[in-house]
Amino acid sequence: MVLNTFVSERYAAYFTDNSNVSDFGVLDSATERSGLDRKEALRVLESGMYADDLRRELALWRERGVTVVPTIRLNERMTITCAQTVSGFERSVRVVLEGAPVPGMALM
Repeated sequence: MVLNTFVSERYAAYFTDNSNVSDFGVLDSATERSGLDRKEALRVLESGMYADDLRRELALWRERGVTVVPTIRLNERMTITCAQTVSGFERSVRVVLEGAPVPGMALM
């Protein structure tokens, strides 16, 4: 739950406050408001201890063709990029569940 609060605080800093979320001070404030251990968070940021893991994860998704947010992969068969209407998203899910192709959809 605390992690969800941190993510919400970080999103608010970026989308609501127009803050630079790569700034350690902005992240420190979000950490404090969410109840995470500030010293531990700063230690992780300064050490870069998860940087290699993050780079590998980013490379994996780039290899899979993910270049925009949001990108949703359905059952490794279909990629949906950008915001969609509810009906369009629902149709895509049905296509994957039923295994039927739909013109204009990128099936993998």
